[in-house]
Amino acid sequence: MKGNLDIMGISHQTEFHISRHTPMPFSDKRMKEEYRSFAMHDNDNDNDASAEGLNPFQVTSSPMSWGLSAPESANTLIGHLSSSGLEGHMDGNPIGTMHSMQFANDNPLGQDNQFVLKNPSKLKDVDHVQSMSPVGLSSDKIPSGNYSHYYEEYTTAISSAQGEQDQSWPSLGVSIAKGMGNLGACHDANCMEQLLVHCGSALENNDVTLAQQIMWVLNNIASAEGDPNQRVTSCFLRALVARAAKMGNTNIVPKGMGMDAVPPSAGVSSKKLSVIELAGFVDLTPWHRFGFSAANGAIAEAVEGQSAIHILDFGITHCMQWPTLIDALSKRPEGPPFIRLTVSCTRPPVPPLLDMSYQELGTRLSNFARSKNVPFEFRALIPQNPNEEFPNILDQLQPSLLDLREGEALVVNCQIRMHYIPDETAESASSNSSSSSSSSCQRDDFLRIIRSFEPTIVTLVDEDCNLTCASLVSRLKSAFNYLWIPFDALDTFLPRDSKQRQQYEGDVGYKIENIIAFEGHQRIERLESRAKWAQRMKKAHFQSIPFSEDTIAEVKAMLDEHAAGWGLKKEEDDLLLTWKGHNVVFATACVPAQL
Repeated sequence: MKGNLDIMGISHQTEFHISRHTPMPFSDKRMKEEYRSFAMHDNDNDNDASAEGLNPFQVTSSPMSWGLSAPESANTLIGHLSSSGLEGHMDGNPIGTMHSMQFANDNPLGQDNQFVLKNPSKLKDVDHVQSMSPVGLSSDKIPSGNYSHYYEEYTTAISSAQGEQDQSWPSLGVSIAKGMGNLGACHDANCMEQLLVHCGSALENNDVTLAQQIMWVLNNIASAEGDPNQRVTSCFLRALVARAAKMGNTNIVPKGMGMDAVPPSAGVSSKKLSVIELAGFVDLTPWHRFGFSAANGAIAEAVEGQSAIHILDFGITHCMQWPTLIDALSKRPEGPPFIRLTVSCTRPPVPPLLDMSYQELGTRLSNFARSKNVPFEFRALIPQNPNEEFPNILDQLQPSLLDLREGEALVVNCQIRMHYIPDETAESASSNSSSSSSSSCQRDDFLRIIRSFEPTIVTLVDEDCNLTCASLVSRLKSAFNYLWIPFDALDTFLPRDSKQRQQYEGDVGYKIENIIAFEGHQRIERLESRAKWAQRMKKAHFQSIPFSEDTIAEVKAMLDEHAAGWGLKKEEDDLLLTWKGHNVVFATACVPAQL
């Protein structure tokens, strides 16, 4: 069916936001009123994004947020850096308050080093956008061989410093600078990635000295307030420092990079959002909106003509998907169906977090449905042990607990939730020697049980990346080549000092920390590729169905409200959200296959 099936956030982009930096306007007055009726009970101060309470990963007041407090040797270091083509603007403090880094003319990448789309609204040539590199710089502007050449200089510098491991940290830094023929060349994404990879490799091999040296170099080229490449690198550096500290060797953290910069957490955010702030979070990019639009379109078509619908919701965005589906179903010619919404409350403590109970959320949704004359019932499944850190989602998959009823069209919706269910690698890392004989994992078990319910449709939306590898270096490479995307996308429409941007990037920083610094059952960010999920669905006896042209048109209309770098492509029956041609999020719709 064709209708307005985008998320409720679309309806309020110009009216409800966290700060003044909203991505773009929306003119649908009717949907604005609908969202106002859903969120009208929020506190008056919810529209303000107070800096207080932002998570510890946000940018601090100092651009060099980990500024090294080097004493007398700092001037010597600056001299070596300047002679190598790197000029640091100092404001009285030797290194700790470096505000910008400018590179001499021998820097092949230019002086501004800001590899982003400055005016995305003018980039209507999709082929041009997709041909750009991950840092937004055309590949023909990067001289071939530069990265290996400059990295050889870097490794030479590191090797020349190996004999000085007993010296104080600032002196060790000077020895690195002496060997760095052109430190400025390490300011691009590829070189930063190589530095991070070698640092991760050093940590894996317990090479304390090499890890310290690379951390020092990274700290001086990756500002948390810099361009997107620097900002994402800064997050990865913090994650590596957190991992180093967890190794129990306090000497591995370089002097001046105290662990006060790394929050004592398990890689999850503590900032809770109001409903209005959550809507602003969802609105900021199509990361979540894409899945809402695609899934809602497929669900609306699958339940056409049904008088009773039961939705099992496994997601992390606190029911933000459902007001627009409720509104669409209220307009059916045959009248609205009876909707039962059962929400699993086993979501891990990952961003976004909501400053509201599920009971209150259900009340708001019920009031919204009543305003649309849609019979509605809300039920939240609370874990048996609410204090359990990572509750087992399989404990809730019991027909009696779910209250499955005859005559209802059963819809199972999984929105960026499935990769938090432990996979084979998680169970192998966390299991005892006596409990690793099972040939399946919780992900397969989840799908198998869902298949036994004979659902009308299953919608699966998740991030298209593989982060299940046990090797730290392999995970770091995959994560870096995927998680640059939100940093690059936000840079196209939000200023670097935007509080909204700081919060969003801070949430990504927590994801990075969990991927890099944690192992075993505490490492919950275990993404799998679309192809791997397709294999799991087929193994559980599901078959994919294509999205209709009407649904695809709805998704495209939603993407038109965002920066030109976002795109849509179809692979087999699935839809994929892309940024500059790189896969971001996939959506698939499945029905039970014939046994």
